[in-house]
Order: sequence, then C-alpha cells, then structure tokens
Amino acid sequence: MRVVIDISVEDFNQKRPVLFSVFFCNQLIKYYPQVDWVFIANSNQIKSGALNNLTVIECVLMHRQSSLVRYYQRRKLSKKISRLHPQYIISPFIFIQKHFNYFLLHSNEQLHTTKQVQLKHFQYILATSFELKQSLMAKLKVSGEQIKVLPAIPRNEFKPLNDEVTGEVRNTMCGGSHFFILNSAAGSLPKIVQLLRAFSMFKKHLQSGMKLVLNLKKTKELVVLLNTYKYKNDVICIEKTNAADLSVITAASYTVIQYAQDDSFVSNGEIQCCNIPVLLLQPPSYEQQPEMYVYANEMDADDIAQKLMLLYKDETYRNKVINKASVPSDFNHSEKIISTFFSFLNH
Repeated sequence: MRVVIDISVEDFNQKRPVLFSVFFCNQLIKYYPQVDWVFIANSNQIKSGALNNLTVIECVLMHRQSSLVRYYQRRKLSKKISRLHPQYIISPFIFIQKHFNYFLLHSNEQLHTTKQVQLKHFQYILATSFELKQSLMAKLKVSGEQIKVLPAIPRNEFKPLNDEVTGEVRNTMCGGSHFFILNSAAGSLPKIVQLLRAFSMFKKHLQSGMKLVLNLKKTKELVVLLNTYKYKNDVICIEKTNAADLSVITAASYTVIQYAQDDSFVSNGEIQCCNIPVLLLQPPSYEQQPEMYVYANEMDADDIAQKLMLLYKDETYRNKVINKASVPSDFNHSEKIISTFFSFLNH
C-alpha cells in the first residue's frame, strides 16, 4: 500500500500543535514499514534537514500564492502524485484528480475557507479535534460518519510543574496570584466581552485576587475595551506562541479557558498533560464530552462565571475533573494515536 501525506503546511517551529510532526512521520515508518509512505513537503521543511529519512515530494507553499498560481501548482503536483498510484492521499488541499483520499482539517481558520461542495470528492475527513468535528458538522452540514477524529500528539514540553516552579511562574506573571488563562489565536471581540463580564461577576462575588491572563493578539479594539474595564488591573495580556513558554504558563495556571470554535496555540490534550482543567466555551448546540472538560456557553457570561466560581470554590470538583481527564486513553499515547490513524486507512 502506498500512502501520500501532505505535510507542507505543518509548523515545524512548534508554534501550534501539529498532527503530522516529524516525530509522527518517522513513527509511521517505524511501526508500519510495509507501507510505502510518501510525504509532500515545502522547500523550507526540506532545507531544515528534518525530513532526511523520509521519501519526499517538494511543493511550494500554496496558501501564499494567488488562486491561479495555486491551481497550476496543484495540477503540477497532481501529475507527480498520479504517477505514484497511491491508495490514499491525505491533504488539506483539494487536488485535481479525484482519489479516495482523506481531507485533513487541522484548524478553524482552514474551516472558514472550505466550501461544502469541495468535500464531496473525499471518502473521509480527518479532523484534529472533536471540536473541529462539531464545527464541520454545524457549518458545512457534513455527516459525522464521514469525519474521523485524530488529535495531535502532545508536545514533550507539556507536563506538570512542582510547587516551587509554579510559585515562581505566578510571581513573575501575576505577583504571586492564581490565574485563569485564555488561549485564542483568533480573539473574537464579542466572545471576549462575555468572558470579561463573567470575570467581573467572579471578582464581585468572591472578592478574590485571581487574575485573568489573555494570550491573544492585542488589537486596538481590545486595548480600548480593557482601558474601560473595571478590573483592568487584574487582566494581563500576553502574546506567547512557543511551546517552551506556553507549557510553563499552562502548568502554572488554575484553569485554562479554550474556545471550541477558535484555534489555540495549545491543544486540550497538552493542557491535560499538565494536570490542569479545561473550561471549554462553545455554542450550546455542540455536543459535549463531560468526562474530559468543563463546559459553558461561549456567549453566556452568567454560565461562564458559574463554571469559573465552581472550579475555584470547589477544590474537590476541580481535582475530580483533572483526574477524570488524566485517565490514560487511546488519544493520550503516541503509539495509540499512530495505530488509530493506521486503522482509519484500513477501514
């Protein structure tokens, strides 16, 4: 069996969790040598030397080109792939020929530019999170049976901290106070407004020294909003994207807040590797995995505030959430993730 995997858009600088990392690709070859694995990579990835042990087809970075250039580049690449006669192609791009392939959906940003008609040629869609699957079903009306969920392997940096290091991080970040942290690569202002309203309720009811750290792009609109915010001295804005910084901040936080419909620089699985609970904000119509996360309506400040207060006041509940999410599962181990991926191909 020959399988072609397009890794040309993956971020090897580790600014975001990626599915087809160099480690993942090498593990595929290690565990399944009977498969002829071929990888589509961009010139920068090839020049880095990280792919020296892989069979590689070079391509340009298509998402940086005009639509006409992308069309001709895909056509050129399609011809190369056709000559290989692969059984499967896995790619975040729509190719000219219609193979029985997997469409790789790796981010909400990518989802915004994908049209329903483009997906009709694909046998399956490979989504990197349960939340992406939910968004795909809601926005593009794709059947859940067509979507396979395969999360990225957590990066090695994400692990629990001891009390001493946790205290040092809190002192540096927040003057010694506990803190919630929001990770959002998009930073939707209407949703941020609801979160700030919820944090105001939290502060008013509990009179706590808790801080709120916003890890997102600091736009002019956000600056204006925070300048008039009652608890602005308790809100800290940062822009951290590398795994080394994010892993330490994540592991020192009290709770990490994630948006189901926004991309994050940290995956939910990586947060759970740090033994920190995840408060997942999403539309009420989305399904839930209560054994994994605490949920709240992303546009309901009262609901968000109640969940923040519950996590803060009830240490037993918080520990229960952590322990339930920390139970080893198929998606928490690299070998299991790789074997799950291979089982998809043999479905």
